[in-house]
Amino acid sequence: MDHLITAPTGRSFDTLKGELQSYLVKSDDSRPVRFSDIATRFPPVSKSDDLAVGMADFAEIGYCLYKSWHHATGTSEERTIGVELALERGTNYHDRREAADRARAKALPKPTQKQLRDPSINIAEIPEVPARIQVGEMVYMSRIERAGRRQRNLTIREIKTGTYTGAADHLLQTWGYCISAPGILSTKGFAADRIEWYVEYPRVSKTLGPYVFSERALSLLLEAMKQFQSVYAAGRANSGMIERVRVIAAKCRPCAFVHDCRWAQIAAPSQTSRR
Repeated sequence: MDHLITAPTGRSFDTLKGELQSYLVKSDDSRPVRFSDIATRFPPVSKSDDLAVGMADFAEIGYCLYKSWHHATGTSEERTIGVELALERGTNYHDRREAADRARAKALPKPTQKQLRDPSINIAEIPEVPARIQVGEMVYMSRIERAGRRQRNLTIREIKTGTYTGAADHLLQTWGYCISAPGILSTKGFAADRIEWYVEYPRVSKTLGPYVFSERALSLLLEAMKQFQSVYAAGRANSGMIERVRVIAAKCRPCAFVHDCRWAQIAAPSQTSRR
C-alpha cells in the first residue's frame, strides 16, 4: 500500500471536490474580491522557478487528483482516437475564434494610458493574455483565453469546446485566470474594481456567468492549489501518494494517462484497459 500523507488542508480532496461540483447550484454570499488586492497579492513572476506548471494542467485536479501525480512524474500521454479528434476540433475552433477576435480588437481604437486607468471605460476582450504567478512553491503559467473590462470590472472568459458544462476543472482553470490576470494587467496601467468570470460552451450555445469572483471562490481555488502542490511534490520525489480518492472508471477511459496509472488499474482493470 502507498504511504498516505494527511491532506495539507485538513480535509479530504473528495470534500473539496464536492464543494466545487456544487458551487454553481448554491448561492455564494461571500464578498467580492477587489482587482487591486488580487494584483498586489499575486504579482507577475519571472521564468526562473523549477516548479512551473500550466494553469490548465493544475485545473485537471478537478477532473482527477491523480493527474497531478502524472504531470509531476512525466508520464507519457496516450490519447484515444476519439479524444484526439475532440482536441483537434477544439484547437481548430480556438484558432478560428482567436483570429476573429484579434481582428475585431485590432479594428478598434487602441486605449490610451488614461483610458486603461479609468475603470468606467469598457475595453473589448483580447485573446491569449500571458501571465505567470506564484502560489506557495508553485509557479502557474497561463494564457488567459479572453480578458477585457465591462462596467468597471475585469472580465475573464474561458472557452470550452466540449458539451459538459460547469465541471470542477473548468471552474478551477477560470478562477486561476482570475488571480493571474490582475498582476500582469496592472503593470500595463489597467485598473478595475472587481473581477467577473464567464465559461462559454459554444457547442451547446451556453455561457455560465457573469459571476463576480468572490472570497469563497478564491478560498476554494487556493485550497485546490495546496492539494495540487502536495500531490505534485510527492510525484516529483516519488515518495508515495498523498491520499486515495475514489476513481471513476468512466473518467479513466478517455484519460491520456490511463495506460500507466496504477490507481485506474486497481479500481477497474477490466474497464480501464485500452482497446
